[in-house]
Amino acid sequence: MTKKYDGGPAFPSENEDYGVSAAGMSLRDYFAGQAIAGSAVDTSPQSRYSKKYISNFAYEIADQMLALRYFEGDDE
Repeated sequence: MTKKYDGGPAFPSENEDYGVSAAGMSLRDYFAGQAIAGSAVDTSPQSRYSKKYISNFAYEIADQMLALRYFEGDDE
């Protein structure tokens, strides 16, 4: 498995009082979370999309968002 470009940290933070820093989640994970929030609205047993399909689709959307953000709209 190759590591995907993740866009860096989404919410990095530093606490100077304690000398602690945290990268937080990656921008890719944040984008995927936002995509899945809309995709997973229909949770009924009759839904035509499986949880695995929705999860994979969310990361496809996140990858495309990163590509558009960093590579100036590289369209497939």
